[in-house]
Amino acid sequence: MGERAALIALDNVGYRRGGRQVLSGLTWRMEPGQAWGVVGANGAGKSTFLRLLRGEIWPAPDQGRRLYGLDGPPEESPLAMRAASRLVSAELMETYRRRDWNLSLLDTVCAGFGDTAYLHHEISPAQRARARELIAELGLAHLVDQPLLRLSRGQMKRALIARALVGDPAILFLDEGCEDLDRQARPRVLGLLTRRVEAGMGLVVASHREDELLPCLTHLLRLAGGRIAWQGLRQAAPPLSPAGEREDWFPAASDPTTPPTRTPDQPEPPPLPYLVRLRGVEAFLDHKLVLERLDWEIAPGQGWAVLGPNGAGKTTLLRLLIGDLLPALGGQVRWFGQARRHSIWELRQRISLVSADLQSWHSHPQTGLETVISGFTGSVGLNAPPTPEQTATARAWLERLELTHLAERDVTELSYGELRRLLIARAMVTRPDLLLLDEPFAGLDPASREQVRALLDHLAQAGVALVVVTHHDQDLPQAVTNLLALDQGRVVFRGPRADHRSRPDAPGAANG
Repeated sequence: MGERAALIALDNVGYRRGGRQVLSGLTWRMEPGQAWGVVGANGAGKSTFLRLLRGEIWPAPDQGRRLYGLDGPPEESPLAMRAASRLVSAELMETYRRRDWNLSLLDTVCAGFGDTAYLHHEISPAQRARARELIAELGLAHLVDQPLLRLSRGQMKRALIARALVGDPAILFLDEGCEDLDRQARPRVLGLLTRRVEAGMGLVVASHREDELLPCLTHLLRLAGGRIAWQGLRQAAPPLSPAGEREDWFPAASDPTTPPTRTPDQPEPPPLPYLVRLRGVEAFLDHKLVLERLDWEIAPGQGWAVLGPNGAGKTTLLRLLIGDLLPALGGQVRWFGQARRHSIWELRQRISLVSADLQSWHSHPQTGLETVISGFTGSVGLNAPPTPEQTATARAWLERLELTHLAERDVTELSYGELRRLLIARAMVTRPDLLLLDEPFAGLDPASREQVRALLDHLAQAGVALVVVTHHDQDLPQAVTNLLALDQGRVVFRGPRADHRSRPDAPGAANG
């Protein structure tokens, strides 16, 4: 009896992009009944590996062979695999946002029957009913007719997972599938995936978080530097690397080599009563109330976490803080202890934002150094030659975040986590008084998350105020001592973080 045919087989496969070797020497098999987890640090090649498996990219012509064995003799053509599988990734979500593909949630899911971005084909009543059933299973029935781009990132992620599953794929490739999901949504998604695997669906999941590696995964593969460092049965796998083993990423705040938040020749400004003050603020999107009667104040140097389930209004709140959105009539947002109006340019110089939406716009060729320098003007890419001082500051922040190796790399070739760290460096070049971070740890491996936590604590010691939106309270730096919890646009808790921790039954506590 011959060897059982593999669904996917790689034999010493490599992949190049832009003249750079990204994957090398990959020998691997996925057989029927297997479900794989793929782990590795940022830049290890996980996302590229998933695209290679699905057939979205081809091996380098002189580097190995890839074969598919779905329904017959092994073949090199990926067409059958592309038709029988689906991929969900952060890049897919960003593509919808960047290209303004604003279908309804229902039409987005129905498009999954043909694996198209838009609903170009006729959908039968039975298919539409199946889509509605899956949407309800993921807790989105109340949003079925909402425009996709008006959903929160967590709701949109669930919509794209429903889109992938609606056509009953033979294999699902899932890249960081639980990022952006709140604590109620994660069990829904993981439970649905587990049931599908038990029913015979193949699954390949790339993740940085051990708690998102489903119990139904039978095998694990670890990538390092574009090569397979380990592969085998799940129960035989070595433990994931610890979150962080270094404590010396950043020098003490008094170290003269530390870039200060203000240059030495600038006089110390008088203390401000507040950086941002909101009074009676309400916000509407598409005529729908998103935030209701919000009173809140951020003092200089404070560290705040904003928690709440998907769709609670967290990202809308950040848009108010940075001036991208105006409150409804009667509400008031004031900045820097002053009643006067501030221009967007003034706000951009003193408030910086890092978000997945910002990341989605960095889709055009530019170097890592250019990306960081663009923080001075708030542009995507450079719109004017930088000054020597701007270049020096940008290089200092690249060194601080251990990103100097990305200075000359094209950002379109970077991993999701590598680009996220560049955007944090970009946010700091103006030495802001207030740093807003919307899920800043999404896409980061454990060591990078620890590094960014250490950076945020260091910035807080230097006087930078922080507002961090996250669904993973274990990611929060020590400097975040205050907490604002939202639920359906209302404040359900505002106060010291320690007080919220002591109330396990408090509204929003489960969504941290």
